[in-house]
Amino acid sequence: MPFDDNKGICVLTHTNVAINEIKEKLGIKAELLFRYPNHFGTIQSFVDKFLAIPYSTNLTTGRIKQISDEIYNKSYERSFKSKIYRLRRNDFSKRIWSIVKSNSLDGNDWKFLFGLRLGLKDGEFEIFKNKTDPFVISKPRKKNQKNYADWTSEEKSEIKSWFIETITNVHEYYNVLNYQDAYVFAKEYITIMPSLVKAFSNRFKYVFLDEMQDTDKYQIEIIDDIFDKHTTIIQRFGDPLQSIYNKVKSEEIWIPQTPLHISSSKRFGTNIGEILKTVCIEDNKSLITNDAVKSLKPIIIVFDNPEDVLPKYCEIVNTKKIDNKTIKELSSLENKRIKAFGWVGEKNQDSRPDNQLTIQSYFKNFRKNLKRIDKLDYNSLESFLKKQSTTQLKVHSDNVLNALLHVLSIGNIKIEKGNIKRTYNKTLLLDKLDSDHPKVLRKLRSNIAIWAKQIQSQTTESSLVLNEVKVFIKNDFIPIFNIESTNRFLNEFLDNKPIEQISEDELKSNNIYKGENDTNIELGTIHSVKGETHCASLYLETSYQGQHESERIMEQLKGKPIVSDVGVRIKESLKMAYVGMSRPKYLLCLAIHKDRFDSELDMKNGGNWEIVNLTQL
Repeated sequence: MPFDDNKGICVLTHTNVAINEIKEKLGIKAELLFRYPNHFGTIQSFVDKFLAIPYSTNLTTGRIKQISDEIYNKSYERSFKSKIYRLRRNDFSKRIWSIVKSNSLDGNDWKFLFGLRLGLKDGEFEIFKNKTDPFVISKPRKKNQKNYADWTSEEKSEIKSWFIETITNVHEYYNVLNYQDAYVFAKEYITIMPSLVKAFSNRFKYVFLDEMQDTDKYQIEIIDDIFDKHTTIIQRFGDPLQSIYNKVKSEEIWIPQTPLHISSSKRFGTNIGEILKTVCIEDNKSLITNDAVKSLKPIIIVFDNPEDVLPKYCEIVNTKKIDNKTIKELSSLENKRIKAFGWVGEKNQDSRPDNQLTIQSYFKNFRKNLKRIDKLDYNSLESFLKKQSTTQLKVHSDNVLNALLHVLSIGNIKIEKGNIKRTYNKTLLLDKLDSDHPKVLRKLRSNIAIWAKQIQSQTTESSLVLNEVKVFIKNDFIPIFNIESTNRFLNEFLDNKPIEQISEDELKSNNIYKGENDTNIELGTIHSVKGETHCASLYLETSYQGQHESERIMEQLKGKPIVSDVGVRIKESLKMAYVGMSRPKYLLCLAIHKDRFDSELDMKNGGNWEIVNLTQL
């Protein structure tokens, strides 16, 4: 490696879990294998690095700085508000608002707007709603309205163009893409640069695609387009039984062609495998387990109070043994985690009844979306000027410059380089000030060193530094770029209080239940643990669309295969259960409320489960 023809391999997965497992198993050899000409990463990172970002850098208005749905949504909100504000309540703005209101989901305008996505047809931008549905523009009809007349084709075209511009503005002025738009850029790049196919096919002799069951149609199309099937061998790996990403689908997008079936699992032993032969969207009796793994009999924890479940789980992993070692000891020895997870993380509305369980029902501190705030996502000047955990003054002076760059992005200020307008970076900004506004640059340089020292040492009240930087921005900086001081978004940025930051340690500990004997149980959603291997796994039943898993798949939990005419919700539940219950190597536990428990599950009554009944202790 590389091969004789200097080609390499390309390994693409749906998440980073598989990549991390490859690194872990290869050890020091991973450093060699992960070098050029090889490539290991997610499909998304491949598209971003090799297609979407080069396309935006070379053929559009500037380099994309961030590809993120969350940051895109915040930038899109700013773009929409800015454009709608400039319409000043004219007839056209009324048409825009009528479209928004008629398409609002659950009365939430932003839910509809954030779901708008670009597509390409014959080289022209199209627009979709709910990410994939055609966005048909027509005049909303009022209830019982007579003499209805739709808008003209010219009016519809104008509305369509306006919505497309709200999206392209995010790309051009905020340098942000959402994940799906990255594929639109990628597809366009391949179309106008067909030589890319030869370049990638010359680099990679083999392409291995993992988790194909979770790929979307537009991901499959990109892979099919970018590699020449005559010169590059593409091997796809996937399990249609485990398709749960994006939306739990009862019908699959990826249908294997002339597949080679792998019916064995190296992860778990017979006891866990017996459960998975029927907890599956098809009869899985051909599943072959690993006889070398001594999996324990799966356990059902029957409860009344969900908060009693995790303490009992801790007790179980500290007492259940394999070859005289507890599950907790095996977890430490093999560096495999002990986890608990469920389908639904939190209440999505206050009206949800308490008896419709979520992960929070078992562990009140659980938060589904915990992550650090990226500096590009800072919502205020004060966020940039907060003291950082570093002794380097340059970090603080750079943050002041980053705040100035953020001001330029708010004002949609670009610099012309040839025939292309580009976003300012620190070098371009300092060069611009040096050539056109040297007095402002001298003032900035003399102050920025003082501000950096004051932020680092905290010898001065932070509000004083904040006010001084505000004065500089208002009096010296924005006038030279013709940004209006009345700009609402600028003033919100200058005056907003910072979003509370979450440290790395807090991120790691927030969703961890700390039990007896220093036992840490990591909690997450089923989606978050997909692809992982655990020492022990606890599946927490939760309520999705009004029913818990045990209400839908009880017969399969008892060991009866699925029948062909079951409903979509049962298939969805079986997919989630199959993914979750196939995570552990040694011990699988399932939490079921006493009102939904069926004694036929008990191994004493011919079932496959050991029962721990907390209501009888």
